[in-house]
Amino acid sequence: MITNIIREEKLTRMEVDIISEKLDELLSKSDTDKQNALRIRLTLENLILYVCEELGEETRYTLSTGKVLGRQFIRFSYQGIPYDPCRITDGQSDSQSNWSQRIMSDMGLSPVWHYNNGVNTLELKLKRKRMGNMQAILLSIAIAAVCGFSGAALLPDNIKEGFSDLLFKPMQSLFFHIMSTFAGIMILLSVSCGIFNMGNISSFSKIGKVMFRRFIGITVMLAAGVSAICYFLFPTLSDTDGSAGINKEGISKILDLIYDIVPGDPVTPFATGNAMQVVLIGIIVGITILFMGDNANSIKTVAEELNSMINSILSGICRLLPLYIFFIIINMIWCDTFRQMINIWKPFVTLLVMNAVMLTFMVFYISIKYKVSAVTIVKKLLPTFLVCITTASTISAFGQTVNDCVEKFGIDKKYMKVVHPIKCIIYMPGVIVMLIVMIFSMANIYDVKTNISWIILGILMSSILTIAVPPIPGALAMLFGILFSQMGIPAEAMAFAVTCDVFYDFLDTATNNTVGILEYVLQADKLDMLDIDKLRAKV
Repeated sequence: MITNIIREEKLTRMEVDIISEKLDELLSKSDTDKQNALRIRLTLENLILYVCEELGEETRYTLSTGKVLGRQFIRFSYQGIPYDPCRITDGQSDSQSNWSQRIMSDMGLSPVWHYNNGVNTLELKLKRKRMGNMQAILLSIAIAAVCGFSGAALLPDNIKEGFSDLLFKPMQSLFFHIMSTFAGIMILLSVSCGIFNMGNISSFSKIGKVMFRRFIGITVMLAAGVSAICYFLFPTLSDTDGSAGINKEGISKILDLIYDIVPGDPVTPFATGNAMQVVLIGIIVGITILFMGDNANSIKTVAEELNSMINSILSGICRLLPLYIFFIIINMIWCDTFRQMINIWKPFVTLLVMNAVMLTFMVFYISIKYKVSAVTIVKKLLPTFLVCITTASTISAFGQTVNDCVEKFGIDKKYMKVVHPIKCIIYMPGVIVMLIVMIFSMANIYDVKTNISWIILGILMSSILTIAVPPIPGALAMLFGILFSQMGIPAEAMAFAVTCDVFYDFLDTATNNTVGILEYVLQADKLDMLDIDKLRAKV
């Protein structure tokens, strides 16, 4: 790690202006786009002003920059007593505040504070500007189609079989092996950190309780409802062993599924890739640390740092996804199975309709419940919806979402500070719909035998993985890999799922954000943190 010191001085209000100029110059030379650069500069400037007001104008500071694993960071260090200018103090526990701040930092939106040996440090990691994951996948699909059809016409069969056996199939297996190596650790850390960062048993706020109970409950209910619809839309082969019905064998299968959640030892779930067992271990670890309270602070710090490290590793692995898609599509063309891709229209249309129905239902439910015009609600949602559907980025819409929720929907700003960063991680209705539709449609295309146990496993796995997925580009492809392997769906289905996701990603992001806003209205009202007059006001 190389660190370059930009400025060292005593902190004064005049000095804050100089720091702001230095930050503007630094960000203009980085790969950060102008909109995010302005936000980062203003955020850091405000936090530094808080430090100046709290610790006094004689405080020594150091402004520096550098790179870790190729990712640039900005670091502001200052001497004195421990003081975190990022902390949310209005009824929010320190651990919850730190978690919200860490999530925002992982999304490239806010710095993380830490204190060591008399020195406070604010550090912000900048997002690297590169070709988006979606653009890279589209380019990979186009190149694979050209190479695949050209090779199919020009190369003899023995050469194509040789490439398939010696390169394409091994590369597909290698990608899954690399992904599965870290997937178990990712799920363990995501679930554990999510639980112990709720706060502690005595101080876990009412906001956290309502938020987690509602978000997780809706996710599971949505998964079950979509599964019931998909059961008829995508008919599959029923398992002939009698477990498809409600009888002794079927009940036995379901009970075996529940019993199998408990692992025989703490190592096997990671070695075999049993995500359900890993989740149970994560829940046990998270609850234990939660009960330990302040005695487990050092463990929390290590777990959070490990979680950030694993997310960085998985982000790098997901960058290999376009190469994986390239190999799998060429192999499908040369094996004459590419024509199955025509079937992708059905799950894609299903996803569009289900999202439209979900959004329409939520708009009219809020309209009827609070006696506000549905047209008014749509107008208030439109700016955030347009940002999401044109960029497919929750980060780009972050500021717009928070501002609209506070100014147009009348949601308390303190509530938004707590809930929105965490909601971006654990509540993604568009994602859970896609996972369920994909496993049913792929089971239909590849003639996978299903039964009640299979459907229950799909609901539980999809719900848990949606909550555990890290906020990194390409993470949804990683979910497909884990989910398909557990559901008995062949690896070739990844080409269908990822291709569908490339086009669905825009609507998926818009659905997650806009449905989330309407959920905030309902939750904030229950907590008496909603200004109904502002909600009803026309725009």
